[in-house]
Amino acid sequence: MPILVPSALANLQTILDDLLGVPSAFMLASVWSFNRFDPERAAIAEFDLPSGWPLVAERIAAFAGVELVASESDPTDLAYQRLELGQPVVLAVDSHELPYRPAYRKVHSARTVVASRIDRTAGTVDVIDPWLPAYAGPLPIAALDRARQSDVPEDHILEPLYAGIALKRRWWTLALSAVAPSYALDGALAAVAALAHEAARTSSADGLEQFRAAVTGARASSSREKRVRRAAALHLRAEIGMRAHVLALLRRTAQLMGDSLFAAETEYWALHLGALGFARDVLIKSIGFDRPEYAPIVDRALHEAHRREQRFINFICEFCPLEHGFGSGTKEASC
Repeated sequence: MPILVPSALANLQTILDDLLGVPSAFMLASVWSFNRFDPERAAIAEFDLPSGWPLVAERIAAFAGVELVASESDPTDLAYQRLELGQPVVLAVDSHELPYRPAYRKVHSARTVVASRIDRTAGTVDVIDPWLPAYAGPLPIAALDRARQSDVPEDHILEPLYAGIALKRRWWTLALSAVAPSYALDGALAAVAALAHEAARTSSADGLEQFRAAVTGARASSSREKRVRRAAALHLRAEIGMRAHVLALLRRTAQLMGDSLFAAETEYWALHLGALGFARDVLIKSIGFDRPEYAPIVDRALHEAHRREQRFINFICEFCPLEHGFGSGTKEASC
């Protein structure tokens, strides 16, 4: 089953794949720790990450030699200026304003698209939107501007998950700035060790357990509890996306080492992403259809993910002792 990740991560990987000409998911591995979930805090956007984009930018610069720009706003059209220089960018948009989307003028829903080229004379931008039904082609700049600066108003009936946070013309791009340390075995092992030991220091498994307690306690059908489940589903979506890239790094490291035990343990841990994805999907469904049987289903899935997480972190920390390199100067995630 494909792993559903935040669209900004997926679209950045599309740009990086095109730059390198080979699959690049391992180069976006940046955070393993399960960030603390606060049920009273507002939900994040579809394209946000619990750890924050600055930390991700710092990590992939160190691990993979990739320069990431993650801009919170764009008052001077820097994103379009990058396009004029031939650099693709990822843009946050509201589907409500995109003429090619089925949701056009019907439903507000925030995600991201890749912009690959701008033609000021024609007044268009070429975009790639992988969200089904996928689209690749020109889009009027005027329509794109409306989509980028939408407030994406809340609509608990038509779009209970991906609406409610203003876009503010957010954008992202990346470029290769150095040879990726994680291309080689030593660099890949150093990155894995740094991430695993950080997960141990920040008690990633405990964070997952705390998340389980907060989510399975939100069982009532009140609006407050539905907000908790919505925030939890978006939190899980982001965590799964970041862990999918960590998994890519682990699989590449196993391949470079040719170590069957490391590979087997990695695949055993990988199954926890399926459990997290299952919990996320049930949480999403529970926002609109609240049933008492959903809570124990989510609880079991999260418990299984927690068990695999704790086991694998213990294994990696013994397998990859943190001696020097990335770990000594790497900040901990805001968990």
